[in-house]
Amino acid sequence: MFTADRTFSLQNKKTGLQEWYFQAREGNVGPYRTKKQAEEMLKKFIDTCIAAGATGGRDSENENPRAGLQVKHFIDYEAKGDINWI
Repeated sequence: MFTADRTFSLQNKKTGLQEWYFQAREGNVGPYRTKKQAEEMLKKFIDTCIAAGATGGRDSENENPRAGLQVKHFIDYEAKGDINWI
């Protein structure tokens, strides 16, 4: 089975610190303070998609019409990596 690492980091140009993100079909989500936080949120995102019946367009005939709203809610409210750098 093919697997890919969907987490990555970028250096914040203002602070010089590393910020972590995860990739989804809906876009990149983050930033998070650590890779572990990004991985945990990715798992939570996948679990949310599965529970909502969101297939990422793989099964558009049977796609739950509310699934996209639930995924958008997750990205907009739950997955934002509000970082308060000290």
